[in-house]
Amino acid sequence: MTAEPVHALSLDEALLLARELPNLGRLLRQDTSPGQGGREHVAEGVALVRRVLGIVQGHPKLLELADAEAGDPAALRDRLVEADRALPGQAGRLAAFFAQGESALAPEQFLRVLAGWTRGAAAALPEGARVLLWVLCALEEADRWRLVLERVWSLLWRRLDRPGQPPVLEEALAPLVTRALVQLEHQGEDQAHYRVHPGVAEAARQDAGEAFQAAVDTELGAFWQAAFRQARSAEGGEAGWWVLRAGRSAVPYLLRLGDWAAASCLLDEVLYRDQSPATVQMVWTSPR
Repeated sequence: MTAEPVHALSLDEALLLARELPNLGRLLRQDTSPGQGGREHVAEGVALVRRVLGIVQGHPKLLELADAEAGDPAALRDRLVEADRALPGQAGRLAAFFAQGESALAPEQFLRVLAGWTRGAAAALPEGARVLLWVLCALEEADRWRLVLERVWSLLWRRLDRPGQPPVLEEALAPLVTRALVQLEHQGEDQAHYRVHPGVAEAARQDAGEAFQAAVDTELGAFWQAAFRQARSAEGGEAGWWVLRAGRSAVPYLLRLGDWAAASCLLDEVLYRDQSPATVQMVWTSPR
């Protein structure tokens, strides 16, 4: 099969999705009973959804973000203004979406809109939630698990020189999930995984800055190296699977820090224990 990336839905598909989403759909289906201003409310709701479609077009993630903000129309309008600024001088292309039924925006233009939306949404977050968003986006995708985050959250808060104690993870996570910046997936009774759209993650990393990324890299590199040593010397014999997991996980952080010697040593240790094609490819495609 040939896989083709789909960056935007058609107008009909985007409108159908908007009707099925809880908040955007509610704006399209508000009460129209006479004598209660219902018709005016519906007109406002339809106009707001039309504006959403004109700016985010048929991009599924942007529609999801817009729906999350649509519970507060004023906040949604603020996000739309910020997203619109990401594409100055593009009024003609945006209008073409309604005229032609297909978006004329290139993938990189959608990413610019997504980045503008992410920056605006992050700026409106409480401090603890914003730091947590930046931390999640600075983590490697394979490390966005509750079991990893709960072990480094307090350490990162101190390393990042934030005042006081870090907020409880659930409290800091709640606004991220509400605004659709992070998707929480439960796998098993005590395993939670945090999914972040790549465009959202890239925009958040740029906002956080290089010093923030370096702090996360330092803490996670140290965490996985310690886990590797502990697994290698586990009581009753080394914990083979955990040795491989920790060794592989530490490498991206160490490479970004320029710690080539430690990264190379771990890659050698991993390859010594696992010669599967996937592991060999990972080792030989890593900078050494």
